[in-house]
Amino acid sequence: MDGLRAGFDLGGTKLTGVLAGSDGEVAACRTVPSPSHGTWVASAVLDLLDRLLGDVGAETGDVAFLGMGVPALVDLQERLHGATHVAGMSGSALLDELRAAGSWGAHIDNDVNCSAVAAIHAGESSFLLVSLGTGVGGAIVRDGRLERGAHGFAGEIGHMVVVAGGEECGCGKRGCLEAYASGRALTRRVEREFAMGRLPELTDPVRPAEPPSAKVVVEALRELEAAEAIITEFAYYLALGISNLVEIGDHAKVLIGGGVSASLEHFYDILREQYRAVMPYSRLRHDLPIEPVPYGPLAGAIGAAFLDSHRKG
Repeated sequence: MDGLRAGFDLGGTKLTGVLAGSDGEVAACRTVPSPSHGTWVASAVLDLLDRLLGDVGAETGDVAFLGMGVPALVDLQERLHGATHVAGMSGSALLDELRAAGSWGAHIDNDVNCSAVAAIHAGESSFLLVSLGTGVGGAIVRDGRLERGAHGFAGEIGHMVVVAGGEECGCGKRGCLEAYASGRALTRRVEREFAMGRLPELTDPVRPAEPPSAKVVVEALRELEAAEAIITEFAYYLALGISNLVEIGDHAKVLIGGGVSASLEHFYDILREQYRAVMPYSRLRHDLPIEPVPYGPLAGAIGAAFLDSHRKG
């Protein structure tokens, strides 16, 4: 079983790995908790790779390429910077460690760029990708090519300011989109509302002192006014960010990815309503397509497995 491609997607809470053939068909997939420090990332990836190989009866020598997406700024030389969600990642020798562990070729990239590569492989050619996970990430693709910018950092849409002087963001700025429309921001809002006694209907009888998860709140938004208010505010800031980016880039389509996108079907109508509220019909982009990213939660890992066609060197 030679010629396998291994792809890994590191998030703030989960590490997902896939093994795929050259045709993109996934042979094995696993998700484990993310390592708590950047110095352990390479060993966690290699341990997960061993498990995946065991699932398909393959060996290390069967892997032709290994790619990885990371929640960090990755420059044009594949050096890591500004990893706010995994301590100790910035400046680490992750790529060198991965290359030294096998005879495979290897590349790393920003995790959202990896999701964009998956979308390209699925036939999408020009789009804005908005990734909603622990943070908010983005990628811009035109004519099948990732726009990387002067330093390789293009697409960091989560750190676009949407509220001047607003809530503090982990990046050090205030009022970033990530502080209002990320999975972490949604969780914080749910915790505040729960602390004020506004979500009693969603209390877990086994753990009555713990707030409900953001996922539970999203799924209850049509039955519970307080849940709908939380999600509507979340969708408003997301729509505001999208509308700003569409004004700048005149994108043909928006794809939504990341962990929160798994619940997109529950708040899609609200997101569309909020987008139309902030993007007047006169701007001629009122009916912009907004769709889930191909491959859903596996997009980052699948795209990572094909990074060699989008990373040079």
